Amino acid sequence: MIAEKKFEAICVDRFGAELLVQSIKKPFIVDIFEELLKTKNSDNEIYFDQREEINDKSFNELFEIYRNRSFSDTSIPIGIIKNDGTYELNPEGNRVVDIENEKVILISRNQPI
Repeated sequence: MIAEKKFEAICVDRFGAELLVQSIKKPFIVDIFEELLKTKNSDNEIYFDQREEINDKSFNELFEIYRNRSFSDTSIPIGIIKNDGTYELNPEGNRVVDIENEKVILISRNQPI
């Protein structure tokens, strides 16, 4: 069985307005887009994190945890991947992480410590 892939076109004319609205609803989304859309000195990579300290934390709490880490480059959580391979990008802020069954997806310049 072949899985059907869905793609969504982005209307450039509306992108700025939609990003502005999203930044009101989820203030940290601006950080995500800034990292994704940078063209200079952008050597960001995707990492997965499953450390005990993030267990039972809400997705909103993860932003503060990764922002306050002691390494120089901030990691930005962008989603959650379950052990069965399914994933959820940009989950609701109250979504709680269960490290027994899933990992946090991060964008980071260096592998998180």
